Order: sequence, then C-alpha cells, then structure tokens
Amino acid sequence: HYITSENVTNSYSISYIGQEKATARVQSFIDSIDKSGEYGQAIQEFIDTFGIPVVNEVIFNITQANTHNSSWNNFTRALKLGFSEMASSEEKAAVTLHELIHSRTTSLANLYERAHGVKSLKPKEKSKVFESLPSDALTPEIEKAFDNIVECKSEVLKYLEENPEIKETLLSTDVTTNLNKRPLYALLKETNKYKVKEFISEIYTNPAFIQLLKSIPTKVKKQSLWNKIVNAIKAIFGGKKAFVSVLDRARENADIIIRTGNNDNTTF
Repeated sequence: HYITSENVTNSYSISYIGQEKATARVQSFIDSIDKSGEYGQAIQEFIDTFGIPVVNEVIFNITQANTHNSSWNNFTRALKLGFSEMASSEEKAAVTLHELIHSRTTSLANLYERAHGVKSLKPKEKSKVFESLPSDALTPEIEKAFDNIVECKSEVLKYLEENPEIKETLLSTDVTTNLNKRPLYALLKETNKYKVKEFISEIYTNPAFIQLLKSIPTKVKKQSLWNKIVNAIKAIFGGKKAFVSVLDRARENADIIIRTGNNDNTTF
C-alpha cells in the first residue's frame, strides 16, 4: 500500500496507493494539523463542510530544501503534498487547502475553459475511472461565477499595468510566509484569460496575493443593504460610491463554484 524512496538530496517520499488507504491517510494527516491558526481553522472548516475528497493515491514528499511542491491530478485523483521538513503547521495547512480547493473546482474549471476554446488534456490522458463532468454541469450560475472571476483577474492585471512599480516590487519579492511562493504566481502561471484554477485557490491560500487583491477596488458594487445606505449618504455629500475589493468579489463567486464542486467525486 505504500512505497518509500530516498535520494542524494536528502529528501524522501511516501506514497499510499488505493482509494481507501489513500483517503484515510489524507484524513489522518489533516487531523494532525494544528487548528489554532488561520489556515488550520480554514482547512477544518473545509473538511467539516465538504468532507475528504476521493483520493486514489497520496504522495508525501519531504525535503530539507525550503520549498513546497504540491499538486492535484484531477484525472487520476492523485494528491501530492510536498513540504520542507521545517514547514510550520500553518504552511502545511495552506498547501493542503490549496490542493483540496483544486479537487472541488478543477472539473468545473475544465468545462468553463472548454466552453471558451481552451484546450485541455487529451482524452487518452484522462482516467478511465473518473471522467470529466457532463457539459450540463456548467450551469448558467456557475458560468456567471467564472465570468466574474475572469473579470476580477482582468482588474488585477490592469491595476498592475497602471502601477508598474508595484508589479516590479511583487515580482522581485520572495514570500517566505507562504510556501516560498511569489505573490503573482497565479497570474504568471495562467496567462490565458479564461484559465483561473490557480487564481481561485490562491485567493484563499496565498497571503501576499490576498493582500494585493484587498488593496484593489472592484468596479462592481457589493449589493448589500449597508452598502446601499453608504452609497446613498456619499451621493448626498458628493462622495464616491463604496466598492468592495477585488478579493471580496472574487471570493464571493469562487464560493459558489466551491460549494457546487465536483459532487460525483467528493466525500469518501
């Protein structure tokens, strides 16, 4: 059920193969994470709400290097969690949560990309066991949520173009507080307009990216009673209308996608 390997770089990996064994090991690992921190609490809330995703294989890769290399394979349902042996519980929680979000959103994101002409993996590369969701899973509500996230992504890119000094600073800054990952990872990885898989996971798990999006006002008003009152008062005194940040708008729509999820492939 498991394979252990070592190499000269002082790293090692442990692989648990088989749906029951792998899924149980993911549960055990999440149980071991300290839940007192922000990401520890977030991952517990995720599991309480959605359960553990079906996993056919989980690979733990531990290294002495200060890097984190994790991934979710949506077609084989293999979860790879790579950590530095010095990683904090909060870092482990953030990395794991990032991939768990992928496990709920990737199939829907693939449908959205396909609907907009983005080529995905060739059929022969897909698992024969876990096929993609049927096209009608991309409901009007879900498609609109993705549309809104694409707009949020465009707003971030425009903001960075208009503020090159901020972009340059972010590009040159390593973020050791979150997995040694650069703040603009999602934007650098997903250059196609309609690709937002990483964008969705990053708005919950990358502190530097989250802070950036918090600082960018979105053009869309938050339709709450309180904001309507604030806007009305500001209009009387000639002030600008109150807007929510790009982060608020992005999360509001990502929540819809995550809640819907890949319902046929979750909760073992």
